[in-house]
Amino acid sequence: MNTRRQFLGLAAGSAAGALVWPELRAFAADSGPKMQFPAAARERIAIASYPFRHFIVGRGDKAGSGKMELKEFAAHVSAKFNIKKIEPWSEHFRSLEKAYLEELRAAVAKAGGAIVNMAVDGEHSPYAADSAELERAVAFSNQWIDAAAAIGSPSVRTNIPRAKECETGFGTDGREPEARGGIRSGEERGGQPGE
Repeated sequence: MNTRRQFLGLAAGSAAGALVWPELRAFAADSGPKMQFPAAARERIAIASYPFRHFIVGRGDKAGSGKMELKEFAAHVSAKFNIKKIEPWSEHFRSLEKAYLEELRAAVAKAGGAIVNMAVDGEHSPYAADSAELERAVAFSNQWIDAAAAIGSPSVRTNIPRAKECETGFGTDGREPEARGGIRSGEERGGQPGE
């Protein structure tokens, strides 16, 4: 621990160094991230396809259902809300094939839009204790990372499901049932309360 005298000496030395070497000040000023946000408010927001899930064809819907295709969504929100950026939901992708993804990317570009994020829902948890379950979760996420790259999305938001109970009886957080509140007091184990 520094004394006040040592602290003042260090502070004075730092201040003198900044005055003597102006390059240090310039370096310090340029060391942060450089992000420029659009000035127009509508250019800073995106519309997610999830709230429109009843109006956009999903993976389980049959062709000719009268719903909008995901590739039409960017043009729709551009015309209706004057918003150019979208966040598609994984359930609205009819396929992850290269041709479909290229078609989607071209449709978004034609509408003058951009995909800024993808919301991905899966069934497998990367927190699973079971190694096979974990491998399925990683493979699932990797296929969506590849899809994001193909359509030009800079990010993917994966909604992580709860890990299933494994054979050991441990729970989703990896603790024994007692640690999760399975046994509420020490008296039930024969000990003192609070043990």
